[in-house]
This record gives sequence, C-alpha cells and structure tokens, in this order.
Amino acid sequence: MLKLPTASTHPKLAYACTAAMASVIGLNLTKLPYYTPALGPLPMTSLDYDPQKCSGASPPDACYGMLTDINLEKWFGFHGTRMASAPELFLFCHNLMGIVVLLLVCLVLLEFISIEAATPTFLVLSAVFAIHILPVSMIGIPSRLVGFNLNGVVIAITLFGVLFGIYGHCCGSKDWRVASWVVITGCCFGAPALDLKGVVEALLRLWSSGSWPIPLEPSRPLELSGHCFFARLGCNWLAYPLMALMLAAVAVSLLRSSHTRCCEEEEGTSSDDAVGSSGSSDYEPLKVASS
Repeated sequence: MLKLPTASTHPKLAYACTAAMASVIGLNLTKLPYYTPALGPLPMTSLDYDPQKCSGASPPDACYGMLTDINLEKWFGFHGTRMASAPELFLFCHNLMGIVVLLLVCLVLLEFISIEAATPTFLVLSAVFAIHILPVSMIGIPSRLVGFNLNGVVIAITLFGVLFGIYGHCCGSKDWRVASWVVITGCCFGAPALDLKGVVEALLRLWSSGSWPIPLEPSRPLELSGHCFFARLGCNWLAYPLMALMLAAVAVSLLRSSHTRCCEEEEGTSSDDAVGSSGSSDYEPLKVASS
C-alpha cells in the first residue's frame, strides 16, 4: 500500500521534504508584492517601453521587464530570465495558488491535517492551478526556452493526477489517492525547484567571481510582454478579490472536511464501543428446567 512519508511514519524524510517545500514557499512569498503596484511601478512591457527613459547607464529597474526572480533584482540587482506573462492576473495568482498547494502538502506531511480531509480541497485547487496556466503555456518558462510546450505536458500530467485522486477518493482507494498527491506535488514543485537551483548557481557565481551571470536575453522587455491572454483581459484588480475568495474557500473547505472526518471517526469509535459492550455482557439467558 502506498503511503506518504509523514512525521510519525518516516520523520526524517517528511521533515526533509517539508524543508525543501518551505524554502520554495518562502522564496515565492517574497515575490508576491513585486507582482503588484504596492512597492512601486510594475515592470514595463513591450507596449509601454520608453527608450529615452531606459537608455542611460543606470536605467530604472522597470526597464528590464518582468523577471523570474524579481525579488532578487530589487534586493541585489540580479537579472534573471525575462517573462512575458501579466504580473497581476497571472503571476500573482499563479504563485499564490502554487504556494497554497505546496502548503497543503506540508500540512499533511507534518500531520496537522489528514490526507483524507485535505484531498477534496487539494484536487480542486490543483485543477484550477493547472488550467490557469493553459492560456500562456507556450510563452511561459520553460516552454519558451526549450522550444516546445513543456508546460502543456506538465499540465496534462497534473490533470491526470487530479483524475487519479478523484477515483481514489470516490472509490476509497488509498493507493490511487496517494499516487495523485505524489504526481501533483512533483509537478507543482518542479518549476520553483529549478528556479531555486538557478538562484543558488547565480549566488555561487557571485561568490566566486564577484559578479552576477550575464543575462542570456537583452535587458529590455520581451516583445511578447503585454500581449498575453491575461494582459489583453485588463481588469487587473480582479486578481485580488479572486485570490481572497480562493483563500477563504480553501480555509472553509479544510475546516468542513476536518470536522466531517472527526465526526465520522467519533461515530465509528462509539459504534465499536457499543459492540464491545454488548459482546462482553455477563447476561445469560434463563434456563428452563425440563420436566
């Protein structure tokens, strides 16, 4: 029978997996404010790029366009890979949903919540997370860099994982349910893990040579930026109520699932106690003497 490594069954592996996911969660949490206008103007796109403003020796950070590691650009001047996706309606929502998915996995591994209670929420959120990427799957990273729709392959695998989970949850198959969690977690963890690997390599380069790696792409917004599906939608403000609604729905769903699970376990315990009590009774039927 397949089982996730939890704190009680495989503590070392569970804590190692949780630490790896926590590092990715922490790194991506620091990106979220930079996908909004909260900390200053958003990076330029090909539509609003200003050559005069950006032609100096030290152009503003906004001139470089959206970067994979925009937090490190703001903090240390590191220029990562360029991105073409809309910052608010896609990157903000994408990162926040990915963080919540990995956070659910951490909570299950540390046994703050059972896999049975978390599965419905996990599957719905994972499906929305995957489908949200579809409109920009080809122009996103790593698809744009490798030259084929690698994001589309990952989306398909994730949705197959969701189907595994639905089958396992509805039919009571623990193996299918655990397989679903493993497949989806691998897909959601892969991209930020590669990003973290790139950050570590860049830091090692800075430590050894005293300079950041030279960007492979020009230091200006991509031509695709400002033209993606989410950028054309407009209504960037919709990202915030949608994500607030998502967080509220996740919290309510987890609470209801946990409460239902606890009630079922209590009912099962009460039934077992009742059966045990009747089975251990000292009552004996009256014997009628035969004449």
